[in-house]
Amino acid sequence: MMGIGSSQVRNCRSRTADVHKAQSAMEYLMTYGWAILIIAVVLAALFELGVFNGSNLSPQACIAQAGFVCRNPVYTSNGITFAFGQTTGRDYYGNWVFVASQGEALNSNGVPAGFSTNTAVQVGGPSDVLIPGQTVQVDFPANDFQTGNVPDNPTIGTPFAGYVWLGYCLNPCTSPTAYSKVATVTIKSTAGLSGPTSTSTTSTSTSSTSTIYTDPAFCSSCTGDIVFDGSMPSSGLTGDIVTTGNVVIESGATLYTNGFYIVAGGTFNNGNGGTVITGYIPSSGGAALSGGSDSTGNPGTNYPNSFGGGGGGGGGSNMCCSVFSQNNGGNGGYTANSLDFGAGGQTSVYGCPNFCGEPGTSTAMPSMTRSDILTWTASMDTYLVGAGGGSGGTNQWYTSDSAAGGNGAYGVYIQAHDLIVGNIYANGQNGAPNPTTGWAGSGGGGGGVILLAAYSSAEYTPGTEEVNGGSGGAAGQTYNWGGNGGNGNAPPVFYYGSNTPITP
Repeated sequence: MMGIGSSQVRNCRSRTADVHKAQSAMEYLMTYGWAILIIAVVLAALFELGVFNGSNLSPQACIAQAGFVCRNPVYTSNGITFAFGQTTGRDYYGNWVFVASQGEALNSNGVPAGFSTNTAVQVGGPSDVLIPGQTVQVDFPANDFQTGNVPDNPTIGTPFAGYVWLGYCLNPCTSPTAYSKVATVTIKSTAGLSGPTSTSTTSTSTSSTSTIYTDPAFCSSCTGDIVFDGSMPSSGLTGDIVTTGNVVIESGATLYTNGFYIVAGGTFNNGNGGTVITGYIPSSGGAALSGGSDSTGNPGTNYPNSFGGGGGGGGGSNMCCSVFSQNNGGNGGYTANSLDFGAGGQTSVYGCPNFCGEPGTSTAMPSMTRSDILTWTASMDTYLVGAGGGSGGTNQWYTSDSAAGGNGAYGVYIQAHDLIVGNIYANGQNGAPNPTTGWAGSGGGGGGVILLAAYSSAEYTPGTEEVNGGSGGAAGQTYNWGGNGGNGNAPPVFYYGSNTPITP
């Protein structure tokens, strides 16, 4: 039997060593390869969160809860901007996004105290729907941060830590019914923050940058939000309000529209305690007459195209004792139906009691169309105003003025995608009294028309809408009173998108 040579032994040992070296190298690569892969995944995640963005490698992160999207936050002089969306598999309606600092107090409902539709940013497509997979740009304006939560004019790199809140509905609605904290924001400023301003600032009502106009007398082609607050002049509007953004009447503010209309591309919000008053159309009531013999009260002004209320008739005087006296009250003015005025009270005969002025009546409005509204825009007050009341009859024997009739109310047209009506008044003016025994009071003015156009009934929140005729003026005798003005109308109109009557 032959023995194994030394060279063969060496070759076997060499091959065994080579196998061990290859196995060790493979184990080395596998161990450190997994480590490198894990490091790469962590770095990718940090990059996606924006940790490497901003000055001095400061964190710029918006971390959303499951089912929501919040990314690419930027904190500048105008506020905080970020991409927002949802992937929950269902639609969200009436969406309002609000950014609150970590230190902001919560109200009794567990929602940030500063959250309201005045300060939040509205997002979504038609009917404010945010569908699964949809991402929108949110620009939360600097002036909406609550006082003390964000430093005024911070230096670059000033940190902000807070939360993104969402107000929403799970069915079509006009204002949120539920609220959730959906993301956490950790960010540093890249520019100084300008504090709140009472004139204009940068904001957004949906996904684009716009301007906030405060208390304009008119704004016929604006591209941002319009806010009326308690500092606005009592004279009210001098022209139409037309804007692509929202119109907000703040708590304590009273807006006199004076016959001009309001059109908003977003939301008209008067639901925060503000008031809209249309005012009275000048000199629509019968003017007072100088006293003297054989006088008849002046009639109120007629508006034959309007669907406001008719004017009340003025009362007749009974202070004379002549059958030839012509001391009748003036008829109230009429509107679209020539029968909707109040006849003036007749004079007395030989001291017998005369008639009071008759009340004005109302004309029901027909169903409104887009073309009707477009026709009316050239002269809204001729279609929406109330007629004037008649003046009271004068006394034959005394040179004294009779009572002037009440003026009719201006009406108002308000159009918006979403309408939160609040308090709107288009009441006729009361007739002037005449307390002297036997002399006559005047007729009340007719109520105007409050014509409200929203996208659909789901975007329409009714409020207090008054279109009452003015009361007839009192007299020294109960049978010399003026008649009440007729009531106006307050119909809503729903235009469903493509039939928008007036394009803002």
